[in-house]
Amino acid sequence: MTSLTTDRLGPAATAGGGSAEVADLSTLPEPVLRIVQDVYGIATADLFLVGAPIALLALIVVLFIKEKPLHTLSGDERRAQEEAAAKVAIH
Repeated sequence: MTSLTTDRLGPAATAGGGSAEVADLSTLPEPVLRIVQDVYGIATADLFLVGAPIALLALIVVLFIKEKPLHTLSGDERRAQEEAAAKVAIH
């Protein structure tokens, strides 16, 4: 955003101190407003160009994850089975 705004409006565009607050766009003059809207549009498109391949890669990875069935016993039931098996092994 900063580099695009500086390219379009010149160095005076960043002279505001670099505040993290979003400016009230309704107070901008019409030509400056159009430039800011264009910069936001370009930046949003760039984000999607970066995010789309990452999302596609994530989808492919998820498709290859091996399914593992969930346990059908609760923790207490499993512990009871293990204790019973241990008692049988001891005797």
